[in-house]
Amino acid sequence: MIRTLSADQGNSHSKNNLQGLTDDLQGRGEAVSQFANSPVSDAAMAQAQRWANIQDLHRRINEVEADALHQDASSTSSNIPAMARTVP
Repeated sequence: MIRTLSADQGNSHSKNNLQGLTDDLQGRGEAVSQFANSPVSDAAMAQAQRWANIQDLHRRINEVEADALHQDASSTSSNIPAMARTVP
């Protein structure tokens, strides 16, 4: 069966389109149907996955940097005497 990302996610319009395409291909004969069901290496999907991985790494790096800055700020403020931290 031919599958699409949006059909996998429950998009009913895409499911209907997918079913129509599948019916059409099956009506054209066994050779077309077998070709349509063969696995394909989709460069666009692979690139999208790499991009998502890069974005996730950027997010994780930003979180770690923010945590480190917060820890530095906390340790710096705890080393200042209490009198110096109060605002007159």
